Amino acid sequence: MRFVVIISLLQLLMIPSYGQRLSAWDHGNDEIKESVTLPILYPTTFTRERELFNYNPRFFAQKISFMPDNTPVMRFGVQGKMGNHCSQYLGKYAGPNNFIQYLGKDGKWYTTDSHVQAVKSYLKMSKNTELKVYSGERECDMVEFDDAGNAYTIVRADLNGKMKSYFLCSIDCMKSWQVIPLERGGNFRIEADGFHNDRKNPPVIINKIKTGIQLFIPKLSRKGKITLKGPIMLAKEPKSQYHGVMAGAGNASITVGGRTYVVYMVNEERNGVKGVPHYIVSYDHKTGEVSKPLFLGESGHRLDGHNSPVIACDSHGYLHVLLGTHWHSMVYLKSEKPFNSQSWEAPQYVEGNGNNQWSRNGITYPGFVIDHENTIHLVVRGRNAVFKKEDTADPADNKDWQDILDYAMVYVRKREGGDWENRKDLVTPKHKDYSNWYHKISVDRKGNVYVAYLYYAHNLNEKEDEAYDRRWPNETVKDGIVKSKYSAHDPVLIHSVDGGDTWKITQTPDLEQSINKE
Repeated sequence: MRFVVIISLLQLLMIPSYGQRLSAWDHGNDEIKESVTLPILYPTTFTRERELFNYNPRFFAQKISFMPDNTPVMRFGVQGKMGNHCSQYLGKYAGPNNFIQYLGKDGKWYTTDSHVQAVKSYLKMSKNTELKVYSGERECDMVEFDDAGNAYTIVRADLNGKMKSYFLCSIDCMKSWQVIPLERGGNFRIEADGFHNDRKNPPVIINKIKTGIQLFIPKLSRKGKITLKGPIMLAKEPKSQYHGVMAGAGNASITVGGRTYVVYMVNEERNGVKGVPHYIVSYDHKTGEVSKPLFLGESGHRLDGHNSPVIACDSHGYLHVLLGTHWHSMVYLKSEKPFNSQSWEAPQYVEGNGNNQWSRNGITYPGFVIDHENTIHLVVRGRNAVFKKEDTADPADNKDWQDILDYAMVYVRKREGGDWENRKDLVTPKHKDYSNWYHKISVDRKGNVYVAYLYYAHNLNEKEDEAYDRRWPNETVKDGIVKSKYSAHDPVLIHSVDGGDTWKITQTPDLEQSINKE
């Protein structure tokens, strides 16, 4: 297949180094009154981790990635129009609206905006000119690392009302960055996250455009110069979608065994079936061959843009795919052969066990990783509804429905060679209407599992509305005077070091202990 090299070495720009600073979040004191083991039950809608346990993290909890020595890194920023970040953030920083935070060797948290300054320098913007970087639960706010410690991230910025994305590479621990402008529009993502993903090379970039899904291949020379091959068209399907990062944020792609595999849904009925069809396509890095998309199956009971699939790989090379749903059981598939997407074992259903056309014990938004022992970890938003009477109608018409819906954050596990275990509720809200966790799952270099979440409660009743005002009395939307009653607040990071047996609220010493000191 013919590649188009869209960036030459002459177009690369090595950005001067920008300094770090101590994080404004690192207060240096205790983060919690005592170690907290989950599950957690909120007694009221706005009585949560901070109120229950005096939880005051020294970091801004966000999806976490890890350097080769297991140093934790989290990128975060002020939200755009669609976002609901913690309002406390706004008083902590001035200037650029996107930061990378990491734990220093001295046990203190540091932040840098070197990636933002790099793009500003590339664009020849003055230091006093703001570059609006899109951030938050709907953006690919991740810094990924290869095995050599080189860092990669994508910056999506607003330039005079137009969106533009940039791929960044740092070979000096995020002090300076090379900047490559990407095509306008689309939905660019890097996905190196995953214990068995290829980390010998830079992470590939996937992109959703109007006509389908593209792939870009970064190459890092021995002299540390980054180039980009592409675009390579993987799926010529206008109605294709891959898994979003708003909640769950499982991988839509994985690179193993010399191939990149991408799973996606097509929001269009197939052969009259009311569910969402799912496909897998692969790219061979040696031959340049793009496989023909293979149909994997349907999920859900109707067309739904939330029903997107996710993919992971175990240490033996077997592919694992979950066909996501919005309120129903999820369909789990395992490849019959290692590093091969052409044949699959019989599907299994995960959770749900629904007995009508809507949802009973359904799950949605899959966070999906495999650890060093080949245990599959799945964190989802639950929907633990069990009607008090048999009814196949829309649950919104059932007066008992609202009283029994919980929207818990749910954990499900499958050990190597074992069956899917029963669900465990990690956090259960008091609020009985719509909720979301904006949860993001990661696995570190030792196989420990982390979940960052940001709880959001919608459609507040009168008492909840008053409680919200007491909790955040000065909160307003960005440019108006109407109070933002539907914002998520107070992000939390939890982890498990025993393969999912127990989960605890994460403190800085937990992360510091996991860093290799050699």
